[in-house]
Amino acid sequence: MYLFPCINLPQKAIAAAEAAKPRRFVPGTWHFRCTILPQEDKIPAIVNRLTEFHESFMDEFRN
Repeated sequence: MYLFPCINLPQKAIAAAEAAKPRRFVPGTWHFRCTILPQEDKIPAIVNRLTEFHESFMDEFRN
């Protein structure tokens, strides 16, 4: 399964990414590609981990 989420990054996160000098495929954009192929019974745990990451990320970089 491919996932191409549309995300809006806080300015603080963009500044941190720019300071790290990432390689961008499309200038002026920030995106990631995620490929997951879990067994169906593992999907809830994966969603929980993604949710925890998102909450932690936003706590750190929220404007």
